[in-house]
Amino acid sequence: MTYGEQPQYTPDTFGSARLLVKDFDGTVAQTFEPSPSGINVEQASQQAIDVVFGASAVDEYVRDGGLRNRAPLEVVKALAPDATPTELRVLQTSFVNSKLGVLISDVGSEFEDGSTWPRPMPGYLDLQERIESARSEGALIDDLILSSGHKDFIDAVYASWGIPSPTHIIAEEAMRERGLGHRVKPSSVLMKVAHTVWADQYGVVFNRDIAADVRSRTVFVGDDPDKDGTLAKRSGVENFHLINKDNSVETWGKIALWLNLEELAEYETAEN
Repeated sequence: MTYGEQPQYTPDTFGSARLLVKDFDGTVAQTFEPSPSGINVEQASQQAIDVVFGASAVDEYVRDGGLRNRAPLEVVKALAPDATPTELRVLQTSFVNSKLGVLISDVGSEFEDGSTWPRPMPGYLDLQERIESARSEGALIDDLILSSGHKDFIDAVYASWGIPSPTHIIAEEAMRERGLGHRVKPSSVLMKVAHTVWADQYGVVFNRDIAADVRSRTVFVGDDPDKDGTLAKRSGVENFHLINKDNSVETWGKIALWLNLEELAEYETAEN
């Protein structure tokens, strides 16, 4: 592709595209860090449980280890094991809506140092800036959030950072809409959905014939070795990076190299 052109999403260009799949909580955003008012994902979950199930359920939830990167349906099933499928859907909706109300109200609230909650993981905004620059030069680099979190919250966080949301967000709502609400990490079905959505963008049908090639052009980043790491292994995505706050800058740097962003930067410098 000639740089300076805008990306062309066609079946012919799909073979040169690359996909960055990212978890959200603890990978992209430091949502486990309390906001200035003391709210984080864990606290929001507890408040929502109190509203939907009552104080005794909060105690049970805490005894069970808290959120532990579980999807809303997993949390609800643990607290209401005898609920019917219809009752579970109602409880899940109430839990999610209550949790979102708590979380979104704190997005963008300021810390004393002027940064806002939730802070991005170190190095992440630099990577996104470089990806946007590469896209403006015609590079086919797509990014996708694969999370048990919630699209409205993720969109609000990106807006608070002043950058575009990812190309695709496959969060809790998307799985429910597809009738896959019972599928949670580390189910390989989630990565199949991600690849299907990505291929659709280019007018390509994702199937067995292209699966190996698509996996080879995918890099996946997550903070949970059991849920994210096992998902990568089950999905055949070998290029997986386990991230934490200590290795975050280094990890996003490795992703930049894999996406050839260094090469693109050298090209732009030479042109200028």
